Amino acid sequence: MGGHDLDDAERELLDTSALKWLSVADVRAGRTGDILDAIAARSDAVHIHVDLDAHDVSVAPANSYAAPGGFTAQEVLDTIAAALTQMPLASATVASWDPTHDVDHRMRGTGLDLLSLLAKLAR
Repeated sequence: MGGHDLDDAERELLDTSALKWLSVADVRAGRTGDILDAIAARSDAVHIHVDLDAHDVSVAPANSYAAPGGFTAQEVLDTIAAALTQMPLASATVASWDPTHDVDHRMRGTGLDLLSLLAKLAR
């Protein structure tokens, strides 16, 4: 799953690379399955990396870089669950959380929910 607050150079780099990533628009337009199929066709396993600031600030600001227009917590969980039904988990990272920006520990809870899902679905 990808960033949503990209500058033109970052977007061009991602769009022209061999990396497959899901944007907020992809997820909301129902393209998750097609993109995951393309990844699974050329992969034996998947590495899940989630910068917590990929979540929308309405979930909770993860850090000073958090921006509007990101994923809901459920979109992140659903997308990861879908990926892990197609490919085994090779590794995972959860990053970019600054507790000094976390409102009422909401992002901490979101991150813990994410880690719980990863642990549950790891095969």
